[in-house]
Amino acid sequence: MIPYLKAARATAVTHSIDNAILLANHAAVQTHLLGGIVQPKTRHLSGYSTIDKLRDFQFDKAFLGAAGISEAGIYYHYEEDIYMKKEVASRSRQTIVLADHTKLGHTHYYRGLSLTDIDMLITNQPLSPELDHAMKANHVQVLIIS
Repeated sequence: MIPYLKAARATAVTHSIDNAILLANHAAVQTHLLGGIVQPKTRHLSGYSTIDKLRDFQFDKAFLGAAGISEAGIYYHYEEDIYMKKEVASRSRQTIVLADHTKLGHTHYYRGLSLTDIDMLITNQPLSPELDHAMKANHVQVLIIS
């Protein structure tokens, strides 16, 4: 998503080292890289200081990834991710989940958000009838981009 940013002016907050590097190439985007413990495998920062710093922000829009999406909610591979995602969603006017079709209909180790916590799902293929029904029942807008 970052390479497609066309914002005249924006502020981004991330715990991802890779996203911060990509955002640094956009002069119109002021980037905040949250502190914490470096997770070499995921190239993210995590820990108490990461969550604590999030409490300084209020977001207009939050864009979150997912390891899995089912009728029961949004799932993540790492436990520390769920605390981060919950905090971000609670501080956002609009929570948008970005996930390709390989995540749809799947769960993972940790459920971080329920469908009531998100406002929009952006994906690349139509949802199964069951997942589509769950999204509609929870007032989640679905945008399919191919």
